[in-house]
Amino acid sequence: MLSDATASVPAGRHAIRVGHHMYPIVGPSIRDPRLHLAAVIITIHVLGQVAFDFHVSIPQIVTAIVTCALIEVVHVARRDRRIAWPASAMLTGSGIGLILRVVGTEPNDHWTFDGWYWFAGVAALAMFTKYVVRWRGGHVFNPSNVALVTAFLVFGSDRIEPLDFWWGPFDAALALAYVVILTGGIVITRRLGLLEMGVAYWLTFAGGTAVLAWFGHAITTRWSLEPVTGGHFWWVVVTSPEILIFLFFMLTDPRTVPDGRVARVLFGVSVGALATLLLAPQQTEFGAKVAVLGALTLMCPMRYLMADRLPAAGSTSDQPGEALARVFGTDALGRRWRGATAVVRAAGVGLLVSFVVLAAGMHARSSPSPVPTDTLDASDSVPCERDRPMPDLERTHELSTIQGAPDAEDSHEMVLAFLCALDVEAMAMQQREPDLLVGVDHGARLEQMRQSIESGDEIIVVTYEIDALSASAVRRSGQSAPVIGLTAVGRATETTYDTSGRSLRSTTRAVNELFSLRRFGTDEWRIVEVT
Repeated sequence: MLSDATASVPAGRHAIRVGHHMYPIVGPSIRDPRLHLAAVIITIHVLGQVAFDFHVSIPQIVTAIVTCALIEVVHVARRDRRIAWPASAMLTGSGIGLILRVVGTEPNDHWTFDGWYWFAGVAALAMFTKYVVRWRGGHVFNPSNVALVTAFLVFGSDRIEPLDFWWGPFDAALALAYVVILTGGIVITRRLGLLEMGVAYWLTFAGGTAVLAWFGHAITTRWSLEPVTGGHFWWVVVTSPEILIFLFFMLTDPRTVPDGRVARVLFGVSVGALATLLLAPQQTEFGAKVAVLGALTLMCPMRYLMADRLPAAGSTSDQPGEALARVFGTDALGRRWRGATAVVRAAGVGLLVSFVVLAAGMHARSSPSPVPTDTLDASDSVPCERDRPMPDLERTHELSTIQGAPDAEDSHEMVLAFLCALDVEAMAMQQREPDLLVGVDHGARLEQMRQSIESGDEIIVVTYEIDALSASAVRRSGQSAPVIGLTAVGRATETTYDTSGRSLRSTTRAVNELFSLRRFGTDEWRIVEVT
């Protein structure tokens, strides 16, 4: 049998011996479009590490790629008695490494192994679906897509989450990323005959989200101080590099889409429409991204029905234009429509889809983080000197990673509001008037201050002398919106008063504390937490 195995090795091809068998080694072909796709994805990985502060490390990415590659190499070797370059598996792992994020991974921590097991587990699940969940000789689902969706739904945003919609302010690096994604995506999908499907998906999704945006759909995100809503929501989502990556490198997997042109266009439209419907009720970016990914997961099994009911690939009737003409009562592609019938049918379909989208998104139509109605201004409760001496303010790099961060002029107003808030807190404590706090505090800080006022006979009033401030972005867990962190350095005087307002004792201590501030409205800031 050893001679049979040896004889089966093609001339000129390398092989290795494992036990009594020779395994030919099949390397990659330079003409393989998967290599071109890999070059695009690797470029995005590099840009993510050096320019976009991606919350993912190189070991995490490599873990996903190596896990997928090893599983495929072993599987193919056992099945075909050959060692093949695992191009598809490495793309699957690379896609997982690009989209998956472990909560708590810090940007620029390029070599951390924290959370590597999440990447290994999701990668293994992807390969399991590829080789076990099969129908008609092929895998039912896009491996990376179904594994990511399953992991997000099972474990939630407290542990893992997808890549952000927004990668940062537009600059040369982001422009390069768009050029790489669009150029590589268009060239590869056109070569594979999948560009029509991608365009159909994007137009449908852009139209559906436009309906949502028109009626004020809003989501909270990790990268915006305020809920993302209206036209801003639409623009951020439909032009997101993540959506383009999904379009060009996940949706357009030739092994998990129908073969015919008509079926592929209908598949793209269906995924876009379903993504819009699933996104409509979501109020967080996590929910919105899982909705987009989940639409493909749900539609993958439907491609078999499309293959059975729609024109076969290569047949004379497999023309998207003629199929559209038959649906809306028109002549063949390139001819005029037959009067009002086609217009009425098209309008009816559009109105029906719009109504369904609006109904699905009804409860997410207003801001998921509404501004409280108790908007007492700090200047109404205590004199606020606008020309008071201001401490030195340092703006850290993290501010550029969120939208809505205050610029130089806004920073002055923010610091002024912060100093006035400290004065109001001291007045509220000394006068034992918790109602004064609602204009300057919110959330945990408001509750903490109220409890201090109501806790006992003696009360401690803190007054601050701030020498320097450092402003940074504070990203909170899950899908909570970020806050502005002001690290204050200076001194605090703690004075204890009795119920009659008599001063009992006073002490001074050094201050190096982080005050978290949230913006409410245009120019109102409130303290939400102190650590």
